[in-house]
Amino acid sequence: MADKRFIVLEEIGQGGHGKVYRAKDEQLDRVVAIKVFHDSYAEAERLMKEARTLSRLTHDGIVNVYDVSRISIDLGHQTTITLSEDGPQEEQRSWAMIMEDLGDIDPLHYVRENGVRAALQIIVEIAEALQAAHASGIFHCDLNNNNVRVLRGHAKLFDFSLAARTPGRPYGTPAYRAPEQARGEEPSDRTDVYGLGRLLYGLLNPEQIGKAPVEGSRPVLPKLRELGTKGRKQLEDLLQRMLDPDARKRPSVDEVAQVCRAAMRPKFGWRPLILFAGIGALLAALAIVLGSELVRHREDAPMAAKLRVSIGIVHHDKNILMVRRRHKEGTLSWQFPAGIIKPSQDPEQRIIDETLEETGISIKVVGKIGERISPETKVHAVYFNCAYLAGDLRNDDPNENAEVAWVLVEDVEKRITSSIYGGVVELLKGIRDGRVH
Repeated sequence: MADKRFIVLEEIGQGGHGKVYRAKDEQLDRVVAIKVFHDSYAEAERLMKEARTLSRLTHDGIVNVYDVSRISIDLGHQTTITLSEDGPQEEQRSWAMIMEDLGDIDPLHYVRENGVRAALQIIVEIAEALQAAHASGIFHCDLNNNNVRVLRGHAKLFDFSLAARTPGRPYGTPAYRAPEQARGEEPSDRTDVYGLGRLLYGLLNPEQIGKAPVEGSRPVLPKLRELGTKGRKQLEDLLQRMLDPDARKRPSVDEVAQVCRAAMRPKFGWRPLILFAGIGALLAALAIVLGSELVRHREDAPMAAKLRVSIGIVHHDKNILMVRRRHKEGTLSWQFPAGIIKPSQDPEQRIIDETLEETGISIKVVGKIGERISPETKVHAVYFNCAYLAGDLRNDDPNENAEVAWVLVEDVEKRITSSIYGGVVELLKGIRDGRVH
């Protein structure tokens, strides 16, 4: 008998064991991920083992599992999934796991946007999640960028299916698996350290992501401005130990986290301090010499952006999501959904969260449009092309917004009285002409 119904929004993954869908939970009004196995009989035991594994792990860095059940899929005009234990046609039903939706932000993409420090932060957070798993006697055995997502600026680990592996056979993604995995031997906490090392190497050296290491070679990182020569050498030494063929010689996940945290901290030796002092003295002298000239011309100097704001151009068919603020910013009245980006936040996830909080609409980021310093508000605006996923429009922040609305694309520019970023104008034109869906 059916007790829940899910509206499938899109297929987000597929592998040898099944498919993963993003779906709207109509009963609890939330977006979830549903992992559906191809064969309800052959894979049922494997699925239940993975579910039991994840249910034992409660950590912010590990995906939450909401339910495991038999399901039936209706491939009608709109694909739906129903949780069902009864039904006349057993062969048409499969097993599925309903999980937290982690979004689409791949760690490699996140590091491209946010730099080396973001890569180290991801490794620290995954190492902390692994510590919790290892404390329960659970080893992931398949650490790679496809099994990590960045949600609201923090790394989340998922897919513990290999915790229920078949003994005696090779397991894990070939480019990431440790030598003992290739031999089909039992894993240990150091097995996950090897996979974490492959992930760290790929995040810091994207050209090597997903490539199998050359046996016996030393990992060499590119010159990374944020690390400097000493920091790069420390990480290369760490990687050398993490990728050692002998599991006993690899560091613990705790040591990996400690070294990466240390590498994240800014390094100031005596030479930079002397340099800064010299620059300060020079600037002070210039201020004395120029005096009133600096004061007279300071209003003509370019203004640096005080804030970064993530802005989403959310489209559904030929309608654009807009909000009307109660407090005008510059000459703006009607705007696109937007949220201030804090230092630790991911711009893409920020607009996803802000849109849902303000309007009740779930969206996905299709791509980045561009960025600029707004001539009206003087904020650093980052623009994203976003597509509607689910939800009914409502004004969930009446203190800030007087109104929220779906506006025909032809009417958008009539409502905005300030300048519109050129990339946004092009996107609106593409939607209007039917080139963007």
